[in-house]
Amino acid sequence: MPVLNFRLAKPDLLIDLKKLDHLKVIECTNTGTVLGSRVRWIDIEKNNDLTHHQPLLQKALSYVAHYQIRNRGTLGGSLANSDPAAELPLIALVLEATIKVVGPKGVRSINVNDFFTGFMSTSIAKDEIISEIFVPAWPATRRWGFEEFSRRKGDFAIAACALWYDLNSKDEIQNIHVGVIGANDYPVRLSKLEKILEHKVLTSDLLETAIETGLKDLNPPLDPQISQEYRLSLIATMIRRAFDQSMLGQ
Repeated sequence: MPVLNFRLAKPDLLIDLKKLDHLKVIECTNTGTVLGSRVRWIDIEKNNDLTHHQPLLQKALSYVAHYQIRNRGTLGGSLANSDPAAELPLIALVLEATIKVVGPKGVRSINVNDFFTGFMSTSIAKDEIISEIFVPAWPATRRWGFEEFSRRKGDFAIAACALWYDLNSKDEIQNIHVGVIGANDYPVRLSKLEKILEHKVLTSDLLETAIETGLKDLNPPLDPQISQEYRLSLIATMIRRAFDQSMLGQ
């Protein structure tokens, strides 16, 4: 609706999907989680199975807008809209989601790394819709964190960080995933930061080195109200806080 209100889209035809009940499925198994594109944000927030199977996803939902909006907004709608300040595209990226779309030519699956193509742009064709999202299984011992900064509670994020990693028997980080909002026109993974921390025992000095290196080449969008330096500083703070959260255990 905001896209229509701001005349960013002027469709000739609107199709109501509310009677397609199979798009509202939430299925948690040992192999992963399937979420229909019409699953509302409030459905994710209140689902008891997701508390154990996808806690990072559920945590991020508490930052999305306000209750009234979460009661209407959907998972597929957020991903298709691809707002650069929205939480769910970031979570999909960090969780390595696979996004299934359907159209006249059939069904195809899009890896999340190929899904976001630019400012409010995705690789969905004009005659396709999102049908479901698949997220790989989540081990109970996994460490994770999510932190966000916005002007007011419920506003779009100025900066945010979502991360997760596993620990081996030596307390070394393995399979680390760190993504941020605010560094680009769409959510990005901090691959350089991840590379520094992979197979290492986390220390404050190591984390600071990783943050400095990971943010060095970022070029946040120009904003007359928020300087690039301030936005990068906020991103760094969100990363630190998310790691603090992860080390406390969830």
